[in-house]
Formats: sequence, structure tokens, C-alpha cells
Amino acid sequence: MNSYIRCKLALTEDEPTIKPYMENLWPSCQRARAPHRVSLALLDSLHERWMLLLRQLTDADWKRTFRIQI
Repeated sequence: MNSYIRCKLALTEDEPTIKPYMENLWPSCQRARAPHRVSLALLDSLHERWMLLLRQLTDADWKRTFRIQI
């Protein structure tokens, strides 16, 4: 989901700065836990939405960038 949001930011803002997070800690976060079926449904929907977006990108869109905050 973060990758999708980063892509949206890069398409809608001029070189947005992306704040990283510690991805390796997310799976151990108790508040983030959900049944596998919920996560898989979310992932399926996200991939479908992302493919719709990617198929519509222009050459100029593919050249857009973002910066990662270190």
C-alpha cells in the first residue's frame, strides 16, 4: 500500500519527499494483525487498482520522481 501511495504522490506532486518507515517491524506490530483472508483480499484489490493506474501512465508520468527522506 505504501508503494501505491508513493506512486500517487509522485504523479500528483513535484518531487515529493517520501518518509520511510521500518518495514521489517510492521509484521510484529500486534495492532496490524488481521486474518489472512482480509490481507489477501486487500492485496488483490490493491493490485487490481494499481494495474488500472499503471496501464494509463504516459511516457511523461514514467519520468516523474520522488525523494526519499533519510
